Formats: sequence, C-alpha cells, structure tokens
Amino acid sequence: MILYLMAGLVLFLFFGTMFYAWVFGAPTVYTPYKAVVRMVSEVNLKNGQIVYDLGCGDGRILFEAVKKKNVLALGFEIFFPVFIWAKIKSYFRDKKGVAKINFGDFWYKDFHPANVIFCFLTPKSMRRVGEKFIGEAKKGACLVSYAFKVDGLPPQKVVRIKGLAPIYVYIKN
Repeated sequence: MILYLMAGLVLFLFFGTMFYAWVFGAPTVYTPYKAVVRMVSEVNLKNGQIVYDLGCGDGRILFEAVKKKNVLALGFEIFFPVFIWAKIKSYFRDKKGVAKINFGDFWYKDFHPANVIFCFLTPKSMRRVGEKFIGEAKKGACLVSYAFKVDGLPPQKVVRIKGLAPIYVYIKN
C-alpha cells in the first residue's frame, strides 16, 4: 500500500507539476546560453539588486547574473524534476550562495521587490506577466523577455541576435 502511495506521489510530482507549468507558464524549453549572456548584459545589473527569473528552469539566467554582479537572484520553478535539477546545479554553479531556486508558482510572488525580472514564457503568459509588471513592479524596474513580447506594452529596446529569437526589454515608468 505504501509503495502505491509513494508511486502516486512521484507521478503527481512529475506529471502534475509538468501539466501545471505548461498550462499556466510555459513548457520546459531552456533559453539558449548566447541569449542568456546577452539578456543579463543588456540590463546593466548593479550590486545589491534583486533579480527574479520566472520559470527559471535549470537556473542558467540566475547563475549568469550572480557571476556578473553581487545580486540576490531568485528563481521560481513549478516543474518538480526541473526544480531538483536546478537545485543540484546551484551547488556547483553558485559559489556565493546568492542564487536561490524556489519551488513554487511565480504568479503568487510580489514583483515589487525585484529590480530586474527575466522570463521566457508563452505569449498567453506574457499578457499576464505584463499586467502583473505594470501593477506591482516598482518604478525603474526592468522586465526582460526572451522570444515573446508583452502585447500592448512598448519595449524600451528590442535586441536581435543572429539565429535566435528577439529579446524584449521593458522599463517601468
């Protein structure tokens, strides 16, 4: 009986969180490393800032951000196997211990503390992120999206890298 309960829990953690992530965020598709480096360099991070990565996947944006500056980097991942992989990677890639990988739904996180918010989500999710960014982010906060723009919100900058999707940079006024 306990074996069946454990198997059910494992299946839920895998398929349940995968389904939830796909419906309310995006499927697990990693941002190409070349785009990660460019996304982080485009925002001119400063020491002491707070960085969010919505649907952080394996944490590559967080690790790049803490490599460049002394920032507090918070990633949110709802797909349990990917979250575990990111936690394992953090032990090897984040020597300062300032990249925090959180298991959970970023829709319930307050955007106000963040200076910079990174994401690679679906167009449907980007509409909601845009509304949340406008409603909660502090003045001067930056939203950086790989591949998909926020409809109705003009980007401050669009960065194009040959062979990759565009990077959209938004600044809250």
